[in-house]
Amino acid sequence: MSMKIYCDTCVYIDMFECRKDYLRPLDEFAYQIFKRVEDGEFTLIISDHLLFELRNHIEDKKITELIKPLDQKGRIIKVFKTREDIEKAKIISKENWKDALHAILANKAKAVYLLTRNIQDYAGCEDLVEIKFPESI
Repeated sequence: MSMKIYCDTCVYIDMFECRKDYLRPLDEFAYQIFKRVEDGEFTLIISDHLLFELRNHIEDKKITELIKPLDQKGRIIKVFKTREDIEKAKIISKENWKDALHAILANKAKAVYLLTRNIQDYAGCEDLVEIKFPESI
Protein backbone atom coordinates (compact mmCIF):
# COMPACT_ATOMS: atom_id res chain seq x y z
CA MET A 1 0.00 0.00 0.00
CA SER A 2 1.26 3.49 -0.84
CA MET A 3 2.22 6.12 1.71
CA LYS A 4 -0.59 8.45 2.76
CA ILE A 5 0.01 12.19 2.43
CA TYR A 6 -2.09 15.29 3.06
CA CYS A 7 -1.34 18.49 1.15
CA ASP A 8 -2.14 21.87 2.67
CA THR A 9 -4.15 24.29 0.54
CA CYS A 10 -1.01 26.25 -0.38
CA VAL A 11 0.46 23.24 -2.25
CA TYR A 12 -2.57 23.13 -4.56
CA ILE A 13 -2.46 26.89 -5.05
CA ASP A 14 1.27 26.71 -5.87
CA MET A 15 0.44 24.39 -8.76
CA PHE A 16 -2.73 26.08 -10.01
CA GLU A 17 -1.28 29.60 -9.86
CA CYS A 18 2.17 28.58 -11.20
CA ARG A 19 3.83 30.13 -8.17
CA LYS A 20 7.56 30.57 -7.83
CA ASP A 21 9.68 32.05 -5.08
CA TYR A 22 12.96 33.86 -5.71
CA LEU A 23 14.74 30.91 -7.27
CA ARG A 24 12.54 27.85 -6.98
CA PRO A 25 9.62 26.53 -9.05
CA LEU A 26 7.04 25.94 -6.30
CA ASP A 27 4.51 24.93 -8.95
CA GLU A 28 6.82 22.17 -10.19
CA PHE A 29 7.36 20.83 -6.66
CA ALA A 30 3.57 20.64 -6.21
CA TYR A 31 3.06 19.11 -9.65
CA GLN A 32 5.60 16.38 -8.86
CA ILE A 33 3.72 15.44 -5.68
CA PHE A 34 0.45 15.05 -7.58
CA LYS A 35 2.26 13.10 -10.32
CA ARG A 36 3.63 10.75 -7.68
CA VAL A 37 0.08 10.29 -6.37
CA GLU A 38 -1.08 9.50 -9.91
CA ASP A 39 1.78 7.00 -10.31
CA GLY A 40 0.71 5.20 -7.13
CA GLU A 41 3.64 6.15 -4.91
CA PHE A 42 1.34 8.13 -2.58
CA THR A 43 -2.30 8.09 -1.61
CA LEU A 44 -3.66 11.63 -1.27
CA ILE A 45 -5.89 12.50 1.65
CA ILE A 46 -8.40 15.26 1.01
CA SER A 47 -10.80 16.78 3.51
CA ASP A 48 -13.98 18.81 3.38
CA HIS A 49 -11.98 21.55 5.13
CA LEU A 50 -9.35 21.50 2.36
CA LEU A 51 -11.97 21.64 -0.40
CA PHE A 52 -13.71 24.57 1.30
CA GLU A 53 -10.43 26.51 1.45
CA LEU A 54 -9.52 25.60 -2.14
CA ARG A 55 -12.85 26.87 -3.45
CA ASN A 56 -11.97 30.32 -2.08
CA HIS A 57 -8.96 30.42 -4.45
CA ILE A 58 -9.48 28.00 -7.33
CA GLU A 59 -12.38 27.30 -9.70
CA ASP A 60 -14.32 24.11 -8.95
CA LYS A 61 -13.63 22.87 -12.48
CA LYS A 62 -9.85 22.93 -11.93
CA ILE A 63 -10.14 21.19 -8.57
CA THR A 64 -12.32 18.47 -10.13
CA GLU A 65 -9.89 18.05 -13.08
CA LEU A 66 -7.12 17.27 -10.59
CA ILE A 67 -8.99 15.17 -8.04
CA LYS A 68 -11.50 13.16 -10.11
CA PRO A 69 -8.92 11.12 -12.12
CA LEU A 70 -6.96 10.40 -8.94
CA ASP A 71 -10.15 9.33 -7.18
CA GLN A 72 -11.10 7.08 -10.11
CA LYS A 73 -7.69 5.38 -9.79
CA GLY A 74 -8.27 4.82 -6.07
CA ARG A 75 -5.55 7.28 -5.07
CA ILE A 76 -7.77 9.50 -2.85
CA ILE A 77 -8.91 9.06 0.75
CA LYS A 78 -11.62 11.43 1.98
CA VAL A 79 -11.83 12.60 5.57
CA PHE A 80 -14.41 14.87 7.19
CA LYS A 81 -14.14 17.29 10.08
CA THR A 82 -16.31 17.11 13.17
CA ARG A 83 -17.19 19.78 15.70
CA GLU A 84 -14.78 18.05 18.08
CA ASP A 85 -11.96 18.33 15.50
CA ILE A 86 -12.59 22.08 15.21
CA GLU A 87 -12.61 22.52 18.98
CA LYS A 88 -9.36 20.55 19.32
CA ALA A 89 -7.75 22.68 16.56
CA LYS A 90 -8.69 25.88 18.42
CA ILE A 91 -7.07 24.51 21.57
CA ILE A 92 -3.86 23.66 19.67
CA SER A 93 -3.64 27.12 18.08
CA LYS A 94 -5.94 30.10 18.48
CA GLU A 95 -4.13 31.97 15.70
CA ASN A 96 -3.63 29.12 13.20
CA TRP A 97 -6.50 26.81 14.14
CA LYS A 98 -7.41 26.24 10.48
CA ASP A 99 -3.94 24.83 9.87
CA ALA A 100 -4.15 22.80 13.08
CA LEU A 101 -7.41 21.39 11.71
CA HIS A 102 -5.57 20.22 8.58
CA ALA A 103 -3.08 18.42 10.85
CA ILE A 104 -5.87 16.84 12.90
CA LEU A 105 -7.57 15.60 9.72
CA ALA A 106 -4.28 14.30 8.33
CA ASN A 107 -3.77 12.39 11.59
CA LYS A 108 -7.35 11.10 11.53
CA ALA A 109 -6.71 9.56 8.07
CA LYS A 110 -3.29 8.24 9.18
CA ALA A 111 -1.16 10.42 6.92
CA VAL A 112 2.60 9.95 7.16
CA TYR A 113 3.26 13.54 6.01
CA LEU A 114 1.43 16.82 5.81
CA LEU A 115 2.99 18.87 3.03
CA THR A 116 2.96 22.65 3.21
CA ARG A 117 4.91 25.81 2.47
CA ASN A 118 3.97 27.23 5.88
CA ILE A 119 5.64 24.90 8.35
CA GLN A 120 5.73 27.61 11.05
CA ASP A 121 1.89 27.76 11.03
CA TYR A 122 1.82 24.16 12.28
CA ALA A 123 3.58 24.81 15.60
CA GLY A 124 1.99 22.52 18.17
CA CYS A 125 0.96 19.91 15.59
CA GLU A 126 4.21 17.97 15.48
CA ASP A 127 2.79 15.06 17.49
CA LEU A 128 -0.11 14.65 15.01
CA VAL A 129 1.75 14.27 11.71
CA GLU A 130 5.19 14.97 10.26
CA ILE A 131 5.18 18.38 8.55
CA LYS A 132 7.37 18.76 5.43
CA PHE A 133 7.91 20.85 2.31
CA PRO A 134 6.70 19.11 -0.88
CA GLU A 135 10.23 18.97 -2.25
CA SER A 136 11.48 17.22 0.94
CA ILE A 137 9.89 13.84 0.31
